[in-house]
Amino acid sequence: MEKYTQIFFVGNQQIGAGAAHVALFHGEPHPPLSKTFICHECGEAWARVVVQGDSGKIRPWEVFMRNCAKHRDSVRSILFCPGSIYLSWDKAYCRALPESVLHRELLLHLDFYEELQECRN
Repeated sequence: MEKYTQIFFVGNQQIGAGAAHVALFHGEPHPPLSKTFICHECGEAWARVVVQGDSGKIRPWEVFMRNCAKHRDSVRSILFCPGSIYLSWDKAYCRALPESVLHRELLLHLDFYEELQECRN
């Protein structure tokens, strides 16, 4: 079975890399897909997760619409943290996030949570 690597970028800066895992849906293996995150407000493709197999071939892309960190003001739900590349419903993806990406996500979510609390006061 082919092995996959995923490389995480925010803007043009690489923020981490690690193994990507094949997910099982109804007992069938599904290789991971590359991901692009596009901002609802400005249309910028602000983050990418490039997935490639042993052969070096990049896997097809799936697109996620999420506000970038620059457009925080229009989001008022902790469920959609602007600038986040965390996909809570994709367990294989979440389990494979490298430590550097998890660290970035934690800081991003804590900062956004504090901002939401200040708005409520």
